[in-house]
Amino acid sequence: MKKIILILLTLLFSYFLKEYYYDVYDSKYVKVDSNIKYHFIRFKKNKTDFSVVNKKDEKHNFYVNSNFFTKKRTAIGGLTINKKVIKRQISGGGSFIVKNGTPDIVFNRQYNCDYLTQTNIWVIKNNIINQNMLKRNHAKKKVARLLIGKNKKGEINIIHTNLLFLVTMEDIVKTAKDYGLTDAFILDSGSSIDVKIEHGIYSHRFMTIPSLIKPYIGIHEPVSYIAGNFK
Repeated sequence: MKKIILILLTLLFSYFLKEYYYDVYDSKYVKVDSNIKYHFIRFKKNKTDFSVVNKKDEKHNFYVNSNFFTKKRTAIGGLTINKKVIKRQISGGGSFIVKNGTPDIVFNRQYNCDYLTQTNIWVIKNNIINQNMLKRNHAKKKVARLLIGKNKKGEINIIHTNLLFLVTMEDIVKTAKDYGLTDAFILDSGSSIDVKIEHGIYSHRFMTIPSLIKPYIGIHEPVSYIAGNFK
C-alpha cells in the first residue's frame, strides 16, 4: 500500500512540475516554449531591434546576459557597444553581432560592427557539434546553462535551463541541435543567468540568483547583455 501511495505521489509531483513549467507564448515577434527542463526563446526574423548594452534596462522588451567576465568585472571576449570597442576580440569562440541592424551568430573575427559580444565557448558550427568542447571537465559538470544560436532561417534563439534542473553542456547542446539550431555558443551561465521578455500582458523572467541576494554572497552582476525591443 505504501509503495502504491509513493508511486502516486511521485506521479502527481511530476505532473505538477510539468504543468508548472509548461509555458507557450507565440506572437508575430517571438515564440517562447518550454518543457520541464528548458525554456526555448525564438525571435522571429526582422521583428526585433537588437543591441548590446553594459547594463540591463527595464525599458527593453527583452535582455539576456552575455559575456563571461573576470573577478574584476572585465569582459572575457570581444565587446562592442554602439560602434565603440569596449574589449578587443579574442581568437576563436563565437560572437553575436549586429551590423546595419541585422543580428547574426558568427565565428570569425568581425570588423565595423554596431554591436558585438563574444564568448570562447562555441558548441555548434555549420550544424556540427564541437565534440572537443564537450569533453572538457567544465562541460561535464551539471549546472544551470544558457545558450544562444541561430536556425537555418537565421532566427536568433536562446535556450536556458529551468531552476530545478542542472545539466551538462552536452545535454543543452544536443537539445539545441534537436531544436533546429545550426550554429550556437554558450553564454555566461551558472549564477549569471538573467533573462527577461515582456510584451503586452506576457512576461517571462528568469534569474538563477536574484540581484538583491548577490552582494551578500559575493556574486557580481553581468557586465554585458544582449537586449532589444520588438518593432
